[in-house]
Amino acid sequence: LQNIQQARDITERMRVKARLDHLNLVLRTARNINRLITKEKDRDKLIQSACDNLTEPRGYHSAWIALLDETGGFESASESGLGEDFLPVVEALEHGEMQACVSRALSQSGVVIIEDASTCAQCPLADKCSGRGVIAVRLEHEGKIFGVSTVSLPADLIMDEDESEIFRIAAGDIAFALHMIELEEEHKRMEEALWESEKNLSQIVQGSSTPIFVIDKNHIVTYWNKACEKLTGISASEVIGTKKQWQAFYAEERPLMADFLVDEIPEKNISKYYIGKYKKSALIEGAYEAEDFFLDLGEKGKWLFKTATPLKNRQGKVIGAIETLQDITERVRAEKALWHYSKNLEDMVDERTKKLQDAQEQLIRKERLAVLGQLAGGVAHELRNPLGVISNATYFLKNILPEADETTKEYLELISDEVSSSEKIISDLLGLSRALPSEREETPIAEIVDRVLEKHPAPIDIEVIREIPDDISPIFVDPQQIEQVLFNLAQNAYQAISGKGKLIIKARDKGETIHLKVTDTGAGISKQNMQKLFSPLFTTKARGIGLGLAISKRLMEANGGSIEVESEVGIGTTFTVILPCKGVS
Repeated sequence: LQNIQQARDITERMRVKARLDHLNLVLRTARNINRLITKEKDRDKLIQSACDNLTEPRGYHSAWIALLDETGGFESASESGLGEDFLPVVEALEHGEMQACVSRALSQSGVVIIEDASTCAQCPLADKCSGRGVIAVRLEHEGKIFGVSTVSLPADLIMDEDESEIFRIAAGDIAFALHMIELEEEHKRMEEALWESEKNLSQIVQGSSTPIFVIDKNHIVTYWNKACEKLTGISASEVIGTKKQWQAFYAEERPLMADFLVDEIPEKNISKYYIGKYKKSALIEGAYEAEDFFLDLGEKGKWLFKTATPLKNRQGKVIGAIETLQDITERVRAEKALWHYSKNLEDMVDERTKKLQDAQEQLIRKERLAVLGQLAGGVAHELRNPLGVISNATYFLKNILPEADETTKEYLELISDEVSSSEKIISDLLGLSRALPSEREETPIAEIVDRVLEKHPAPIDIEVIREIPDDISPIFVDPQQIEQVLFNLAQNAYQAISGKGKLIIKARDKGETIHLKVTDTGAGISKQNMQKLFSPLFTTKARGIGLGLAISKRLMEANGGSIEVESEVGIGTTFTVILPCKGVS
């Protein structure tokens, strides 16, 4: 019995030693695989080296790794210890047929243990694995499954927990290595894409006829194309690699629109530099447009239309900005010229329209005057006969009643005055009904003014101021007609002044014309009444029928002159009579 027990102890020690030797081999394999992470950068070489390390020096009987794509489809596989026996496995995976160990490993995160691999139905390797077990685990890192790793080993070691844990760790290292290779490949792709993008950007920028410059996230100029050199007069070598992009446009350092976008400055701060000159682009998100005049560009300055657009990486982070420039100087000048032309055209149209309106109003006024004149002429002739009878009768009564009482004499005088007033109205009416031929001659303006003031002196409360130079040129008019005009104006002035006031008559020589101003300090004329002032039958007086100014205007026109008026309510009125000198039609 003692010998049997000793034999058993020796057997157990040998078994333990064999297990420890095997675990040491597996641990060494795991360390070798760990070294592959930093050394091997090729995917296929990595999994082949991993398989070789798992079977050398006989850590496992065989090992194989299958890599899958993101959809679970087969990509590639490597083996060690199987040789041509592994080909049916690859063919099955290519057709989407997965072995039981693979399916189970992909469906769970832990280690899959198959104690007797020869029992796996439909597995091409079942006959080769008699007396062996299989451990399988999916290659996973940070939630991404890269494939499956499988090894075969003696059945008596298959349930060892240390064995499973070491294999799981080794599989994790392989998955991490695959992850690092994937990151490296992605980095290379990004570098190539960036290089290609920069190359394309360079070709686009340099080949563009539009002035363009580009700055990076540090505000350093990276591109300054030939069109920009031509526009600004600054070469690319002077600005690329610097932050001096402002020198092309301003005398002092200040940020450009591209600088604002790189720093992601709020819009309210942009407006401080481009008040009323910028707007958000309607076509490009995050871009701004602006029009401005740059005095330092060219000999006389230039108008530029600028568009600044942020450059972003895949994560949406701003990494720079591109600014395009367009010389719109000629367009702005053309727009200004067109505006001035349009404004002048509007003024010309307005002036022409006013002239046409004035001509139309004058034509209508003349037509009305003609009709009114014909009517007035008939009425005047009919009224003159009875007025003559009344006048004769009054004269007769004055002669036969020289001793009449004062009341009778007062009434007879009143009748005579009213007859005279009626005679004047009839004369005015007749003036409307007939043509007004003028017998023009050279006449001193002072004589006409003096005759009017002598025949029709001002009331006692009105001071008359006469300012007519002695050497003023004579006028070429019909003296009697101009006398009537001045009489009408003097009468209006007397009636406009209530109480004390002044009548000022000034004459000024204007070369071809004499301007005679008749100013009173009366009540003035409202704006509404100014428009109707020269219309026949318009009056604001209690007495009179409103023909004086209408006739005066006709008389002035008949003499080649004109009459103008200015007035301010409460201040007074000034009539300007413009009279021609000799030889002026």
